[in-house]
Amino acid sequence: MLAALFAALGGASACAQGTPFAASATPTADASTLLALPFENSPSVPGIEWIGEAIPEVIGSRLANEGVFVINRDDRVRAYDRLGIPVALRPSRATLYEIADEMDADFAVMGRYSFDGQVFTAAAQVLDVKRLRLSKEFTERGPLPNLMDVSNALAWDVLQALRPSSRSRADFLAASPNVRLDALENYIRGITAASRQEQIRRLKEALRISPDYQSAAYQLGKSYLEMRDFPDAIATFTKVKPDTAQGRDALFSAALAAFYQGDYAHAEQWLSQLAARVPLTEVYNNLAVAEARLGKNSALASFERATQRDPDDPDYHYNYALALYRFGDLPAAARQLREVVALKPNDADAKSLLESVSSGAPFSAQGGRGPAERMKRNYDETAFRQAELEVERAAEAAMVNACAATHSLFHLELGRELLNEGLAV
Repeated sequence: MLAALFAALGGASACAQGTPFAASATPTADASTLLALPFENSPSVPGIEWIGEAIPEVIGSRLANEGVFVINRDDRVRAYDRLGIPVALRPSRATLYEIADEMDADFAVMGRYSFDGQVFTAAAQVLDVKRLRLSKEFTERGPLPNLMDVSNALAWDVLQALRPSSRSRADFLAASPNVRLDALENYIRGITAASRQEQIRRLKEALRISPDYQSAAYQLGKSYLEMRDFPDAIATFTKVKPDTAQGRDALFSAALAAFYQGDYAHAEQWLSQLAARVPLTEVYNNLAVAEARLGKNSALASFERATQRDPDDPDYHYNYALALYRFGDLPAAARQLREVVALKPNDADAKSLLESVSSGAPFSAQGGRGPAERMKRNYDETAFRQAELEVERAAEAAMVNACAATHSLFHLELGRELLNEGLAV
């Protein structure tokens, strides 16, 4: 994308002196990051404390499907840990701001809820973290069994505060997942459970009640993967629709599970599908490892792409070196291993492998495989999309005074780059 920017700027001389193209360099809310914080049970009503996690979970999942970059709960819990804040604590607004700022969020959603025995009420506000502005309070009400409807209505309110949607409120609410209250409760109690067994029990119950509950299937697959129950992880992940960021993460995780149980063909198939949609380095790395295990030379091109996209990650260079060694290119393997040692001087495996390569020893498959490659377990599409948008915004800002021809050339070159990457979107 930067190449497209430079190409366009290089063609600026072709522009006639005249009225500049009116490009906006102002960031928009839909290109920003949202943090949905736990809601406060106020006044405290026993038995419904789980709703404090349920409302932001619903808001986050609905807005993520609308193209908003939402920070997930796992990242929020890690931020709490870094700041020394117990997850169960209901922090002050000042602390909530500190959490949002720590996570580099542009906006944060906070709120409260109450239940008087008949009517459930939830209220939310949107904090503009960068400008320190708090929106008006949005309030939604309904019977407690209609918690999903109330939460989805709040999601609509928050979306309108971030950026007015072309969809009507009625259409937005009609697209809400069909999840029963007891399924939602089991899901929330599952993702917050202390033990893996309790997580699985709760998530399976949520799916029994609402079989098409995508978030529950995704989280259940994650639990199975952590327990190294690869067959159940694959069976669960493949139930998640792949047309969302969560679905693409599930496909990545299914490929991991397939790889770990020795099914390299399915791992390659699913990672190839994913690489065609999102060019993440972790996807190319894992795809290349699967290709190498299948003895395919195409692994070299995938590893090279990963090292070019993230040259500072020693794992990519190490894996590339292993593949080069496997396919007999010892000088190139040695170059990659020297990159690893330069980036990570205490990497004992890389040093040992470099000695073998430098001595000219042939590749030896220990246990039928040889030295173990380094798989990436974390799929971070949100960070990729954020970086992509930052580049786009920087490009637009750089051309704020450019003429229409230069601006058009930029987008033409960008389109060519995307096509060369095999991306049609």
